[in-house]
Parts: sequence; structure tokens; C-alpha cells
Amino acid sequence: MLLKVSQPQVRGVAVVCSGADSAVVRREIINAVSSVLGISSSRVSVTAMKHNNGG
Repeated sequence: MLLKVSQPQVRGVAVVCSGADSAVVRREIINAVSSVLGISSSRVSVTAMKHNNGG
């Protein structure tokens, strides 16, 4: 018998991606993540991915 299903509460999100060097891209990602997850934009951190050139 199932009494209750509870979802985990999201406290914050960290996103690492290429393209995050641009302030516009960062803002769009923050807006999208905060809207989808229903959290404040201050709880979303977006950082640019560092590229390793194999050297």
C-alpha cells in the first residue's frame, strides 16, 4: 500500500556549459532553469566550461 510519494526539494542548481562566457547566454539559462524548477534565479549558478586543448 502506497501512503505518500514525496519529491526531493531542489535547493540550488549548478550548470557548467560551453557558451556561458556570454552574459546573455548565462541569463537565458538562469531564467529557463529557475522557471522549470520553480526556484529563485539567485539559486542558479552558471559557469563556463573550461576547454582542455590536450596540452
